[in-house]
Amino acid sequence: MKSGEVSYDFVEVMACKRGCITGGGQPTPIGPRTKKARFEGMYDIDKAAQIKLSNENPFVKSLYDGILKGKEHKLLHNEYPE
Repeated sequence: MKSGEVSYDFVEVMACKRGCITGGGQPTPIGPRTKKARFEGMYDIDKAAQIKLSNENPFVKSLYDGILKGKEHKLLHNEYPE
């Protein structure tokens, strides 16, 4: 992307070290202590957060009301062949 050889309208970045809790894209299996620490960290963050649901986030709302309006399904939904 930096070189200009490819162009994307949207890029999702997974930035959690070793992934988020034990979700998709995990590079290696984790042990029970690491899993427990991830869960505790996520719950602590959630308790402290003022916004609990993505549809209540003003930034997400502005995306859906702005540049995504009418294109949500095309840009954000995946379809897999049967």
